[in-house]
Amino acid sequence: MLNLYCVKAVWGRSNVPGKNELIWMLLLDAWWSFFAIFEIAANHGTTQEILNMKLFWIKIEYISISSIAVLWLLFVLRYIGIEPPFLKRNSWVLFIIPAITLLLVCTNEINGGLMYSLPGIITFEDHPLLKIIHHGLYFPIAVGYSWVITAIGIGICFVYSLNTLSSSRMQLRLLFVAAMIPLLSTILYVFEVGCLKYFDLTSLFFAIIGALLTYALLKHRLVELTPIAVNTIFENIQDGVIVLNEKTAVVELNPAARNMFMVSGNEFYGKLLKDILPELPDITLMNTERIFNDQLINNRWYDIRFSSISNGAHYGWILTMRDNTTKRELEEKLHRMAYYDGITGLPNRMSFRDRLQSEMARVVRTHEMLAVMFIDLDNFKEINDTQGHAAGDKMLNHVAERLNEAIRGSDMAARMGGDEFLVLITDMKKKEDVVFSVMRILDAMREPFYINDTTVYTTASIGIAIVPGDGLEADIVLRRADEAMYKAKMNGKNQFMYRS
Repeated sequence: MLNLYCVKAVWGRSNVPGKNELIWMLLLDAWWSFFAIFEIAANHGTTQEILNMKLFWIKIEYISISSIAVLWLLFVLRYIGIEPPFLKRNSWVLFIIPAITLLLVCTNEINGGLMYSLPGIITFEDHPLLKIIHHGLYFPIAVGYSWVITAIGIGICFVYSLNTLSSSRMQLRLLFVAAMIPLLSTILYVFEVGCLKYFDLTSLFFAIIGALLTYALLKHRLVELTPIAVNTIFENIQDGVIVLNEKTAVVELNPAARNMFMVSGNEFYGKLLKDILPELPDITLMNTERIFNDQLINNRWYDIRFSSISNGAHYGWILTMRDNTTKRELEEKLHRMAYYDGITGLPNRMSFRDRLQSEMARVVRTHEMLAVMFIDLDNFKEINDTQGHAAGDKMLNHVAERLNEAIRGSDMAARMGGDEFLVLITDMKKKEDVVFSVMRILDAMREPFYINDTTVYTTASIGIAIVPGDGLEADIVLRRADEAMYKAKMNGKNQFMYRS
């Protein structure tokens, strides 16, 4: 009855892989158990009549037993999701031995290949119970095949129960026990251990299987799609997932998390989170979901999310780790492309303008002054044309280095484009404070440049705009510094001039 109840329960479930195989296996289990009752009840009449009747019911029972082991294996393979492609297309191969067994069962009186009986009845208080059966030549093949098929399924359940989620792990362990019980009973019966040489208790153990499967269906959601889906997500998601108990000890981690930490998994089981990730805060103080972005772990950047596991009571946490190293590197690259010059590595015009606008807002509050230098290299076009663009790029790099050396750390040098550069001088009390920096820059530009074993000379023309005197808008100040630079060029180059 329990097996039939399981059939009804499984029938109403979603179209889970292995569902049909499990239903057929349960029906055949119920078939065996049902007709075993008739075999035991056949105890009226003469000895020969009892023998014949019991042999008849045994044949009816064996119609089901030949395929149960194969259906069990197919159910395990499909439920776990590891059925080989060849077997998906050719599962009928597994039923060859059961088909031969069924044929021999139907013709057993003629060939006696599976079993035969000798006169004799096991009695209990003068009531005949079971006949004495002797096994034919084919019997070891049929039974051995069933044992091997069942053992393979048991082994798969055992191995996968060691490396899966706790919910699925319990399902697999129950399936493992459910298959072990009838396997052990048939082994004891076939090898005639003790009183089991006369009693085949398979039908009894099939009833126990029904009880176990009923428990698995009701308690552990066997043959439901949700646990399979959860397990599939857990195993295949690219984010690392670590399950922690209420003491923050690791109880489970998925393959992605193992790869992140380059461990097998067993090395982390039972370890406290603070021993694995000491960079993170104490999560025992958290009772809501928390996210920690840009955590550097093993030279890679992660976004980490903590979620509490609770259902009325608190059971632990789920820690999700998303590797955003590639995203971060791309963002940094895009940021550099947007705000930095690709040749010299200096900030570009946009970056310089943002900094200038920020400093302008500050000097309004502090009543200090700023100076903006617009620098143009004299005769750079001639150097670029004669030495080549590669040599010109090298010279621009040397100019950038000299500019950074000539100014203070609080100041800023940038490349405007071509052979034009910008310098921002901050923290000035009076207009003349800029003279020291501009003279250092002019002297640095007059020094010879060594490009590809060639000595190259240039100078600089510099225009200076003063904030707030020349304006409080970045674009206006830059334009006025540019105008001052042209005045310096028109006045003979290699010098600086103020806008006003």
